[in-house]
Amino acid sequence: MPCIEKLVSTAKTNESSAPIGEEYSYLCKKLLILKEACESYDKNTAKAIITELRKKTWSHPTEEVLGRMAAYLLRGDFGEVSSAAERTIRTITTFLAR
Repeated sequence: MPCIEKLVSTAKTNESSAPIGEEYSYLCKKLLILKEACESYDKNTAKAIITELRKKTWSHPTEEVLGRMAAYLLRGDFGEVSSAAERTIRTITTFLAR
C-alpha cells in the first residue's frame, strides 16, 4: 500500500511533522483494537476508533490511510479495514525497531 510506505518515508525525512514514539505506540494500540473490532464485525467500535484517530493531528500519509479505512468501513468492507490496520501496524513496528 503506497500510503503506508509514504507514512514511513515522511517520518524519516520530516520528523517534525510526523508522529513519533508515543504517538506511533498510541496509533498501533488503536489500530490493533480496530483490527479486532473489524474481525468481529463490530462496526460501532470500529467507527468510534477511526473517528477518534482522525481527530488527532497526523502526518498526511497517516491521514490518508485513516481516510481509506473510513471509506472501507462505510462500504462495510471489514476485511479491507482489518488488512489496512495490520499492514500499518507492521510498517510502524518495523520503523520503530530501526
